[in-house]
Amino acid sequence: MHSRPQYANRVYGHCATGSDNRLWLAYWFFYFYNDYNLIGPLIKAGLHEGDWEMIQLRLDPAGDVPDLAVYAQHKHAGQSPWSQVERVGDQPVVYPARGSHASYFASGVHWTGDWFDFADGQRPGPALELQIISDAAGEDEWAIWPGLWGGTQPPPDDVNPLDDSSPRGPGGHAQYRQPDTLLASAQAHEAAIGPPPPGAAPAPAPTISATAVGQDLRIEYDTHIEHPAGLVVSIGAAHDPNPPVLHQVPVEHGKGTITILNAADDVSQPIHVSVATQAAAGSPATRSLPRSC
Repeated sequence: MHSRPQYANRVYGHCATGSDNRLWLAYWFFYFYNDYNLIGPLIKAGLHEGDWEMIQLRLDPAGDVPDLAVYAQHKHAGQSPWSQVERVGDQPVVYPARGSHASYFASGVHWTGDWFDFADGQRPGPALELQIISDAAGEDEWAIWPGLWGGTQPPPDDVNPLDDSSPRGPGGHAQYRQPDTLLASAQAHEAAIGPPPPGAAPAPAPTISATAVGQDLRIEYDTHIEHPAGLVVSIGAAHDPNPPVLHQVPVEHGKGTITILNAADDVSQPIHVSVATQAAAGSPATRSLPRSC
């Protein structure tokens, strides 16, 4: 679907007045797939078709300029005064978490209260086209369609907290009509979340050495953990308009060598390698530019 211009690289804008009588501007992002930590088939965790994410800007009492930003992050949110939001011109910068797409104000590793999100910002986002959602009768009713945006349903007896079903559309979220409800969620989360529990930490980024051998890619790795589940290798230049090519490679040992056959048309492209752990978690990614053999 990303190859279709009517769907690719779009952000959907909607405005609503909150119970605070303030005007809020919302920007909705549709991701075609949610793949938590890009672990993919290595570990069943947070995999579902479709993912709606969003950010909101509250305008000042005069309705002229923003004074507050609220970014949705899973079932809660984060907030920041507009004066402290990173921007490019007048546009706010959003750091989507790898695979899960939660929206963050800064790059880095973020503790959600249950797991770690990675939003390193190493790949710049594409230019987005803004499409305004109209509330007029008979227009843009897709936004309030009550169905699910995807066909994923977790098994009824599945207790994995990272599993989820495909999402409702924008109109299926309370903040679509009552935007200040997301601010209340951010305030409650800030009051409730604490530091990670003792011993909880993301896996370290792997140490890698990559070599291009013809059209194949050979990677020597050290995961720095004893029992990894596998490696996730992302191949693609940062400014390539196409999504990077992903390879999920199971591994049994903390150190070793893997070979990806026919890795890409151009194996000189930069790669990013992260580790999937047996505990359904991931690591930050290590960037490398393959050397030629």
